[in-house]
Amino acid sequence: MIDFKLFTSSIADLNRRDLEEITHLLQDYYEEPTELLLSELKKNNRIYYYRKIGGKIEAFFMTGWSEMSSEKEERVIIYLGLSCVNNQYKENKLGSKLYYTFTKEALQLQSNYSNPILLFGTTATPVILLTLPKIWDKVEPNLDGSYSKHGEKIIRQIQKELDLEKFSTYHPYVLKKIAVKTRYADFERRRFKDICKKFDLRTFEILDIDETQGDRMMILCNLPSEIKFQELERKLFPQIQDA
Repeated sequence: MIDFKLFTSSIADLNRRDLEEITHLLQDYYEEPTELLLSELKKNNRIYYYRKIGGKIEAFFMTGWSEMSSEKEERVIIYLGLSCVNNQYKENKLGSKLYYTFTKEALQLQSNYSNPILLFGTTATPVILLTLPKIWDKVEPNLDGSYSKHGEKIIRQIQKELDLEKFSTYHPYVLKKIAVKTRYADFERRRFKDICKKFDLRTFEILDIDETQGDRMMILCNLPSEIKFQELERKLFPQIQDA
């Protein structure tokens, strides 16, 4: 049985060895991950990762914690940043366990705020719209590209705060040519294409998003309800429930 150890730290505390191991992981999924990694290191301030006992980092998830203010409210917003799992260990559910760890930490922080903590990010594949609702709530946009008025207001505010308006379009969740130097590896692009075909997932076609041209879709969601979080915990850590 392979043992993994969980770590949580600030991005600033990553050392050269950590960064080299993270880069090695990304090379299996992206044509040239260097610029992507440099960009994500700037956007995020926390990282959760699993290191194989006596070995390398085999999974990680970066997040960026910050606050967003308007005339009427102030709230915590968390950027769902870069994540990656060694394909050899995907059956260990390391990625989902990292999302769980982050979510547990965020839910504990939520008790200090009157407004719900918001989660947002960008993605190069619509497949994420099938997976995120398993963990978090009120995921936008919907599979058909629709969205709520509240979601549009929030996402436009986030774009303004992060200077993303120059990439925005008529659709609040679509960013054009924001990542022209980042491309999936061919096999990863084929894998996502197969999943989209299997589930008749046409979100990117509807929204005219082309990953190869640097287009991205923004996503917005909330932390899960207590019941949903407990169900996630039972699925990921059944041994705790049986103890």
